[in-house]
Amino acid sequence: MTIALGLLAIELSDLAGWLARKVAAWAATLRYRDQPDRAAVRAQEWVSVIEERPGNLFKLGTALGFAGCAVATRSAEAVRRRSRRRSEIGR
Repeated sequence: MTIALGLLAIELSDLAGWLARKVAAWAATLRYRDQPDRAAVRAQEWVSVIEERPGNLFKLGTALGFAGCAVATRSAEAVRRRSRRRSEIGR
């Protein structure tokens, strides 16, 4: 019951929509950190996708999906860089 009330409060709150837009913009900045122009364009695209979603929970869920993908991509890139450095040291 408590969880349902919490979800209802989020759904009725404009805070979730605002947070979703902020998270999407942050995810684009993280994902395309080395390409600021592309990050800005992608942030606008992702925010547009968020705004088309019905309901604040769906908007927030979509933004969290973008953020998860951005974190996973950055993590994979860090592992590849570290692996390359280790292989260069071992030569």
